[in-house]
Amino acid sequence: DAEHAKWMLRAMRKRDHEVLTGVCLLVPIGQMRFMYSDSAKVMIGNLPDHEIEAYITSGLWRGKAGAYNLEDRLNAGWPISYVGDPATIMGLPMQKLPTWIAQTLKENPLRNAGPTGL
Repeated sequence: DAEHAKWMLRAMRKRDHEVLTGVCLLVPIGQMRFMYSDSAKVMIGNLPDHEIEAYITSGLWRGKAGAYNLEDRLNAGWPISYVGDPATIMGLPMQKLPTWIAQTLKENPLRNAGPTGL
């Protein structure tokens, strides 16, 4: 709810936090499942109370892990910096995903996958 979102944003300001994103590749053939995760570090600077209040009032925090969307808040000028893949922070680690999929399939070739593979 709004109060919890406000609490989270206040708790994260002037400090850093780690964002973890998990990915699971399900292959119905052979009932295979492959998982991996990636992490990134996010630092939120001195975010004034009035900025937090306006953001909470806007409702843009709804449905967001940590009550914020990185790209949206960077574009809004919030004092945010990060180390790692910004896509990991937003929910899908795109920098590592293609390599991980290729390596996973190389190590676990699909047998009898048919003409379309995956």
